[in-house]
Amino acid sequence: LTEALTTDRLQAMFDLAAEETDSPTAVAQQLAATLAHVVVGRVIPLLVLEARAWDTGLENLWVHVDSEGAIDWVGVVDPTLRAVPEDPFFDGRGAVRLANPARDGIVALPSEAALTTWIAHRSHRALAPLFTKLAAVSGGAMSVASMWHVVGTAVVSAATQVPLLAGSSELVSMQRSQAVLDAFVGFGLPVRGTSRIAAGKVLLN
Repeated sequence: LTEALTTDRLQAMFDLAAEETDSPTAVAQQLAATLAHVVVGRVIPLLVLEARAWDTGLENLWVHVDSEGAIDWVGVVDPTLRAVPEDPFFDGRGAVRLANPARDGIVALPSEAALTTWIAHRSHRALAPLFTKLAAVSGGAMSVASMWHVVGTAVVSAATQVPLLAGSSELVSMQRSQAVLDAFVGFGLPVRGTSRIAAGKVLLN
């Protein structure tokens, strides 16, 4: 994904999409939503279901773009998961600190709050330069602040769908996803827009 910053890949994606519509704003919104989904939207289901997450940092995400310029699949360079000390993986293993991340593929963070803050931090560091470049290639058709509103929507949308599809706790899904949004807000990011998007009764963007 780092190539989006060092090459004209994002410009090419914007130009291809712009050929199908007269609205550069709509294209910018579509690309912002795609980037938000790739970076943070895809990890939210794992977070709300299992309190686990992979690294959403820019250098850890690998994307494949099809012939039409659309991202069709995403992978990670380092699949090591971050979890909480209470994760079932650590049951009966003694001190969590004895775990070997390289061998086990999982490492415990101090708490759930640390996990959600880490996700927001790594996602922020990934999305900030991408959004800055998207604003440039789109000629300012969409503000960076509006792109962060899209991130909030992506988090809420993913967290809302998981309980419906997996039969998991809606309350836990809400709490964990809102903790990520709280962390984004703590970093000064406007992920909670003034306009509310209907996304369930307890999940608010």
